[in-house]
Amino acid sequence: MVWGKSRGARDQRSGFVNFERGADWRGGDERLSLKRGDVIMIPSGVKHRFTTRAQKLAVTFNVYLPPAYPAG
Repeated sequence: MVWGKSRGARDQRSGFVNFERGADWRGGDERLSLKRGDVIMIPSGVKHRFTTRAQKLAVTFNVYLPPAYPAG
């Protein structure tokens, strides 16, 4: 799932994986309810927030990648 608008070849994307527990995500006008194993791609510059639904700590895996497409 990808939210937000790309800013071209300079855009850097952040991958979020929630492995252990559910979480709620808010970015811009979008809201999502995430469950174990969900993956979300967040374009660079999109303000966002994760909130865990459990009383335990959330466990996440973050990946930061350069774009995989040519400039132009």
